Amino acid sequence: MAILWGRLAVMKSIHIALSAIIILLILARVNQLRHQPETAGGFLISGSYTSAGRKQPTIEATDVAQSPIKQQATASNNNSPSSPAAVYDEVVNNFLVISTEVPYVITTTIYATVTESATTTVQAAAPSAAPVSYQPLPLPEEYAYQSTQSDFCIDRFTTKYFDVLRDGKADYCGKDASASSLTCFHTPSDLHNDGHVDSFCIGQDVQVDEHSKQFIFDCPPPKTEPAVRLTSLHSYWYGTGPYHILQEYVHINTRDAQNTIASSNIGNETVEPNARNFTILLKREGDANIFHSLHEIMSLSYTMDVLRTTRDPNTGKAFFKFPEDLQGTQIVVLDDHPEGPYWDLWQLFSSTPLIRFHDFVEQNRGRPLGNIIIPLAGASNPVWHDNWEQQGCVNVVRRTFVKRVLDFYGIHDDRSDLPPKQLTMTIVDRKQTRRLFNLGALVNATRRAHPDVKVQVVDWAGLQFRKQIEIARGTDILVGIHGAGMTQGMFMKEGRGAMVEIMPDTGINCFHAMAMERNLRYYRAHGKIAETKDDWHNEDVVMDQDKFLLLMDHAVKSLYNRPGRFRDLYMDKVEPAASKGQVNRP
Repeated sequence: MAILWGRLAVMKSIHIALSAIIILLILARVNQLRHQPETAGGFLISGSYTSAGRKQPTIEATDVAQSPIKQQATASNNNSPSSPAAVYDEVVNNFLVISTEVPYVITTTIYATVTESATTTVQAAAPSAAPVSYQPLPLPEEYAYQSTQSDFCIDRFTTKYFDVLRDGKADYCGKDASASSLTCFHTPSDLHNDGHVDSFCIGQDVQVDEHSKQFIFDCPPPKTEPAVRLTSLHSYWYGTGPYHILQEYVHINTRDAQNTIASSNIGNETVEPNARNFTILLKREGDANIFHSLHEIMSLSYTMDVLRTTRDPNTGKAFFKFPEDLQGTQIVVLDDHPEGPYWDLWQLFSSTPLIRFHDFVEQNRGRPLGNIIIPLAGASNPVWHDNWEQQGCVNVVRRTFVKRVLDFYGIHDDRSDLPPKQLTMTIVDRKQTRRLFNLGALVNATRRAHPDVKVQVVDWAGLQFRKQIEIARGTDILVGIHGAGMTQGMFMKEGRGAMVEIMPDTGINCFHAMAMERNLRYYRAHGKIAETKDDWHNEDVVMDQDKFLLLMDHAVKSLYNRPGRFRDLYMDKVEPAASKGQVNRP
């Protein structure tokens, strides 16, 4: 009997032990499941926490159990602690421990568990798989740029000018029956003091007729006639601008456009709607005047900037995509002027060489065109209107144009040449009209008065445009009689020099405004007219030598103290710039 009771006791002990083992295994499995984010759910935590002083963390939590972040949670779980979390905040072996029962994954990939008692410190956000950004936060609003310009200046000389044009968009072909489309952009009639409207246009699905030498639009009128009629567009000098181009080179009507096309030698080729090829119709004022030519090219750049930032309603994409559309863009020159020194610069918006109109017609007869662009006239450029110089405007968009020109020619500043070397004064020598009498004597007197200044005389007319820009970039003081020869001042290094303008009998102040936008010092003085003529453009100027030297003296001394060059106003010795790594101390 004793043996039987002994055996029963052993069996009972074994049963109890096995039961305990099973219970322990079950508890271990339950505890393991509790610590798996992929099964128990998880949160992506963002915010901040404090590990000292038993302070509760400030946390924003996002449920990640149903989101792609689940994989990240699973990966983090591989390093999770094997024991339940403590009931207070601390960092243990690189794990954040928070009092809660719910598994969490911290954005720093630190694993954490949280009890229900701490859920009040957790703010649940909407599910999100987006990673937390560590980019810097915005600066205080006080650092935001605040323009000091008037609304008058902003509407004309900042990118707001593009909005002004875009707001005046109008369609000139009916959408239902038209094979072609014609969209024009207009400034409002109250933009300019004289009430004129500036315009440019883009046409789509156009044919070229070799007999009439015109571009043909199949364009029934829209149901609502635009406020600005094509027949009343503004007429600019030298026969330029959309009005003259539409009158001379474009045929638009509502009835016989198809008959005109059928009677010509145009073939049966078709063009894909809104094909990505562009023909820019260009009629220039001339070829030699740099001020006129550059502002014509600038007006084309404004045209293209509006098209680059305006959606074509037919495609939902920009009318012109840059740089993708450059390869398919052809500039057709309608005028007969010589190429001139600025011919290549027109290719800012085309990857193919310019072509004359008669050659274009010959090459494209029987071939449909995708798009034609009739750009803003050069004379539409706001620099020509409204006495804007009196408003103190800074031409921000012209600054962008200057950068584009420098990039086009690959002209970039060598920042290693600081501090600057000796001052360079460039005096413009006009050979034809508005000449400065006795220029040679004035130059020699200037060299004697300022022997430490390099004084050079240039005739822009004999130089390639790239060379002109390079000289302007190396010029500290630009001197000349009012006229196109001062235009190169727009390429001088910003904030590093001075412009000196000798005035004939005129009150035009465009170069003062140019100096302002380049942050250049500006000096001017009127000379005497050598011989009165019908037009001040042709009048030569005489200036007393003492007055001329006083003007040069002001310009030179204004640059005595600039980065790398320090000089007392009434002393001759120049203090050299500090050696690299050294600082001059008072």
